[in-house]
Amino acid sequence: MQIYFEFDNNGYYIQPICHETGIISDNTTLQKPPHGLYKPKWDGHMWLEAAPMPPHNPETQRAEWLGHSWRIVGRFTEAELRQQRNELLRDTDWTILPYAPLTTDCVASFIQYRQALRDLEINVTKPIAWPCKPEEVKHVG
Repeated sequence: MQIYFEFDNNGYYIQPICHETGIISDNTTLQKPPHGLYKPKWDGHMWLEAAPMPPHNPETQRAEWLGHSWRIVGRFTEAELRQQRNELLRDTDWTILPYAPLTTDCVASFIQYRQALRDLEINVTKPIAWPCKPEEVKHVG
């Protein structure tokens, strides 16, 4: 069993993929993205930092990457923060289904992550400690 690291057509990291044999697509590499990169991008030979860490508080301020710098465009409302939380829950609904292609330990990690999202105190006057999404390894083949 080999773990590959998938990236999109622009080179941005997507997820690890576990596969039995051979390269599964042109958009994979055996080279793991290093920890600490804000937005890892594969250049064909190595992982690079595609954007520096934002200079704002991403939990409460909205910003956009202009390709060379960040521009702060405002603050999130409580409704927007709740919507972000709900989207994170919705994006991981599949991980708790009985036939999700994940290990038992991985499913348990997602159950804890989803509970931590539900327990978040959404308040624009305080920093939000968003829980870290567990790493998923999909079994292919």
